[in-house]
Amino acid sequence: METALRIRQKTGGSITTLTIGPQESEKSIREALAMGADKGVFVKVQSTLDIDAYHLSRIMLEVLNTMKPWDLLVTAEGGADTYTSVLPAIIAHDMSLPYLSYLNKVDVTQDGFIIG
Repeated sequence: METALRIRQKTGGSITTLTIGPQESEKSIREALAMGADKGVFVKVQSTLDIDAYHLSRIMLEVLNTMKPWDLLVTAEGGADTYTSVLPAIIAHDMSLPYLSYLNKVDVTQDGFIIG
């Protein structure tokens, strides 16, 4: 979330946060909105522990496709429940997006993104 906020500060735009999980996961949406996100999308499922990363990605892809157009997708390191860290790679692959992982810094310049 902090990365998205820094990027928006330099480039403008809006931030939409997406969470998939049981009802208690909605807390992360409220936290992101309190931090400065413009919109929150919550998809309620019984438990993400019962859904493997591939099937979770199907849900996320369906939601992301309804949210287009967007310019940049920033994901968390992992879910608080499973921390598989493969979901962002699956999403990037299936949407034919460039994928960079475990970045510790993202700087924005006039020309685009400089990653360091």
